[in-house]
Amino acid sequence: MELKIGQEWISEEHPHENFKIYGGIVDTCVDSFKDESIPFDEQPEGSKIFFWVRTDNFSFNKYVESKLGSNRDSTHPFARCGESKKSGLIAKIKKFNMTVKEEDE
Repeated sequence: MELKIGQEWISEEHPHENFKIYGGIVDTCVDSFKDESIPFDEQPEGSKIFFWVRTDNFSFNKYVESKLGSNRDSTHPFARCGESKKSGLIAKIKKFNMTVKEEDE
């Protein structure tokens, strides 16, 4: 499975988990990293860290309220955005049966 910046992943059953990959950096501390001059998209998968943000804020807020109540100062332990290695995002995609949103939707 290939992850790319700009992809939006959606789950019909768990819309609060929907997210979009909006950026990324290269982890220069891993063995797979070889050269800083190589563009992000051409880096080995093991050296990429992806930035993501939730895309269905209404469903996310509703989910957090169901778990934490309405009288709260934050969404902790649930994050609105974050960063992850490929393996973490793949696990989330599989767990919530997610698909890439088509660009013409």
